[in-house]
Amino acid sequence: MSTAIIQGATGGLGLPLVKLLLEKTQLNVIALTSKSKPSSSASSSSSSLSASSKILSHPRVKLINSVDLLDEQTVQRAADEVKDILGGKKDVRLVVCLAGQLHPEKSLAQLDPSTALQSLALNSLGHLLLYKHILQFVPTSRQFQSQLEDLQEIGDPARGWIRPDGGVWLSTSARVGSIGDNRKGGWYSYRASKAALNQMIRTLDHELVMKKSSALVSTRHPGTTLTSFTRPIIGSPEPDPSRGLFTPEEGALKMLEMIQRARRGDVRGETGEMTGHGGGFYDWKGERVEW
Repeated sequence: MSTAIIQGATGGLGLPLVKLLLEKTQLNVIALTSKSKPSSSASSSSSSLSASSKILSHPRVKLINSVDLLDEQTVQRAADEVKDILGGKKDVRLVVCLAGQLHPEKSLAQLDPSTALQSLALNSLGHLLLYKHILQFVPTSRQFQSQLEDLQEIGDPARGWIRPDGGVWLSTSARVGSIGDNRKGGWYSYRASKAALNQMIRTLDHELVMKKSSALVSTRHPGTTLTSFTRPIIGSPEPDPSRGLFTPEEGALKMLEMIQRARRGDVRGETGEMTGHGGGFYDWKGERVEW
């Protein structure tokens, strides 16, 4: 219960999230990246590379490179490394999956089947594939309570940033994945992939409940973090938190606040509806987004 796994940990949102976890909690962080090694591109300033290196070389961080969520062999290899790091313990408290790609088709004529299928695979199945191999490291609710009792003297390593009765898995979705909120059209593959992700995460949370896992999982629309991922699509607008436009540091803090708010809640009678955040779809303000 003292380990966080962050997929996309060297990206524009992932790296500041790792930094915040190191500052605000006592969790160990396993940082997963698709890169073969931390970026050293010419576009990266020496100061940003130095800051990145400082974060990823922190004694509480273990970096696992070359994890491609479209290639299950690399995910299995990463899981083997996680097992070695944890010493076989069920110690994972937090999992955040930031995987995603965006090809914004403005019209049907721009739809490319191979690119669209790749978006669908990474933006939805990629998340599920990660969870498939991480589940083995997550304690059941009973195991979690036993671990919590063992830590009474030193306190919860999450330091109040994760629900006290279990863990949280969080996948980044997007408001454009909402079918009910689709009022403009366009972005066929991205919208479809995020809608698929929401359905998969909803289904996964039911499985976690049935298996009496200590974790809950939900999807979150984190607003727009102004990074190299968003720049080709929306340019370089000024940050405006009131409109959900965040710097990477602001976006990471909003993400951590989302994690802090996540609660399991109860199951409502025969309908099986969850009253908490498990299986839900929420935005950066904590408001539920319609399916």
